[in-house]
Amino acid sequence: PGCISSRLRAIPSPLMPACTDNNQTVDSTLDCYTPNGEQLTECMQISYSQNAFIHVCGGDFENDEHCGTFIEIHMHNGSPYDREEIILSETKIMTQETNGMTTTTIPLTYKKDSARLLCAYEDKKVRIGSMVRITNLSPKCCCPSAYNFAKKTGSFFCPKKAGTRNGPFATAFDTFDKMFDRDKDNSAYPFCHAMLETEDSLMCSKQATAWLTDDSRQTSYGVPESQSGGRFYTYPCSAVSNNGIGMFTSEILEGNYTDRCPLGDTFEACALLGGHSKCSGIDSHFTFAGELGKVVRLPEDETGFYGISFNDGRTSYNFTKHEIELQFSDSNYELWFVQRNRFEKVLQKRKPFRVVWPPCTFDPANDQYFPFAQKSNGHLLKILRNYDDAAIPDGNRQSY
Repeated sequence: PGCISSRLRAIPSPLMPACTDNNQTVDSTLDCYTPNGEQLTECMQISYSQNAFIHVCGGDFENDEHCGTFIEIHMHNGSPYDREEIILSETKIMTQETNGMTTTTIPLTYKKDSARLLCAYEDKKVRIGSMVRITNLSPKCCCPSAYNFAKKTGSFFCPKKAGTRNGPFATAFDTFDKMFDRDKDNSAYPFCHAMLETEDSLMCSKQATAWLTDDSRQTSYGVPESQSGGRFYTYPCSAVSNNGIGMFTSEILEGNYTDRCPLGDTFEACALLGGHSKCSGIDSHFTFAGELGKVVRLPEDETGFYGISFNDGRTSYNFTKHEIELQFSDSNYELWFVQRNRFEKVLQKRKPFRVVWPPCTFDPANDQYFPFAQKSNGHLLKILRNYDDAAIPDGNRQSY
């Protein structure tokens, strides 16, 4: 829990009060109380606040399930049985105004089935939407020297996006504000060329040296004006090629390497580090090792590649199963604050939480766990069969 990078974990500040943000301790078998003091079974209290009017339907639409504001429970990243969008439980908000935090309750039963409870679900199989960390077994490459802002030469990733490391880590420009910021960033050198939204590229910058006129001359950092070259320009970095002796290099790489970088077309200007301990000269080192990404494509067989995205699906890169490590989230469920109408559902806020009890019931037919705990005659079932249900006594949690 709290893992934010390779061998690096975030921990709460010792100054944080112990009563703050305890969302990791939900027990679906416990009862809760409404604000009026009524005791309900298998539920939890939640509170909400909004600094604007909450959309509440009345009249003929007061009880319409497609009209109003709802708090829903969804499974984080979904499961083999339910997509993330499937509503597992919900409660309707009937208060139009809030003053501070307003308390309500939400059932912890699975899809309104009183014989099934939300459980301590943890999927240990890599699926679409799973978060993985790239291991040190992934390729390490040597690329053209990194861009030097003083000299205006070197390589840089596109697209450029403020607040990211650009290129493979730049998320989509999917709003007008983001597009405006992109255009503003591209007005400053070094420039990215026009490219598709689903592309990343490695660009290089250098100074023109031929066919110069007095108007086109531009002083370079540390170079006398009398020896200055032409204006600076950007271009896709030259791809590496075989140098004729079995090694790979290019006009902008200092070193000779054993092979091309296998990370995809974006890195065609880079070479595989291979047995070298470090890149030659000023060549820059690049690897995805230690990065956290989302699985967006699964392999067709055991030898295939997983498609991993580091920008929420805009682009993806291929890795084998040995080059990824499944990451477990601090939460297994989320509360969604949703406004509904006849035509759409507007998700306004997500809040993660973790159910720690009960354990999920095993599905022997599919050799995996159900996303719920099955009850029978008041007992939790360890495994669900057509016969010989193995019940667990309520007071025997530790031996489950």
